[in-house]
Amino acid sequence: MKRNPKDPFDAIQEIRARMNELFEESLRGAGTARKDMLESKGAMELPVDMVEKDDHYLVVLELPGVQKKDIDIQLVGNELLIHGEKLHDPVHAVSVYHMAERLYGPFHRRIRLPEPVKDNAITTNLENGLLEISIKKTQPKQIPIK
Repeated sequence: MKRNPKDPFDAIQEIRARMNELFEESLRGAGTARKDMLESKGAMELPVDMVEKDDHYLVVLELPGVQKKDIDIQLVGNELLIHGEKLHDPVHAVSVYHMAERLYGPFHRRIRLPEPVKDNAITTNLENGLLEISIKKTQPKQIPIK
């Protein structure tokens, strides 16, 4: 979507998006402090890749150990909302842990798409711990002049 450089609201949205990116980047290097902050909010972090193809966007999330039934995906406007929970393995629930580094619990991710997409043309696939979401782009519609 092309932006009108004279529209101040577009500039504000771009600044907001860049500030969010800078904030997320600053957290990536924070190590333990970042993990503590995420745990205190009660949410796991989801590593995400988003790739633009000719006619669609491909969003890939790492969700090892998460079942399909525990994931909810919604498209609201041009934002993809992903919620769910990684549950503890009940087999190990009563075990004595000597080390526990894997994260469990609720997760959520809000991904702003660069442009409007077709809400009826979304496909998903969960395989080998990777959730792939393919979202078709909207094509410009030519409007005839009468």
